[in-house]
Amino acid sequence: MRKRKIKDIDVTQTSLSDPALKTQTYPLRFYEKDGDGVHLAYHEDADHQVFVSVDAHQIACMRLGPSNTYCHFKINERTVMLKESDYGDYYLMSECRELVIEPGYYKVVYDLYLEAEAIDTITMIWEVNNEI
Repeated sequence: MRKRKIKDIDVTQTSLSDPALKTQTYPLRFYEKDGDGVHLAYHEDADHQVFVSVDAHQIACMRLGPSNTYCHFKINERTVMLKESDYGDYYLMSECRELVIEPGYYKVVYDLYLEAEAIDTITMIWEVNNEI
């Protein structure tokens, strides 16, 4: 029996404000299963690293680089999203509409709020590709 090697990850994003479907493939820098959770990391570009943690009930992510984003998503809950940049720190709210957590496939659909007003609906999908 051959061992599966995790090769890369497809990251897909779309939103109401920019409905073009964008899918990028990145080499995984780190992938670990831990009980019912998964932790993974990839470089989005030379300046930004992304860390994603998934368990049975939520997805949490950090995008670190010249600007940073911290967020986590639980179905039907409003959570804080922090964006740090040279221009200051911004606190936004997100409300998760849909959360799909399957082996190697993680999807979140959330409404993004600025103060009390919904400003966008965003879909993010992380799909791990395997090589046998």
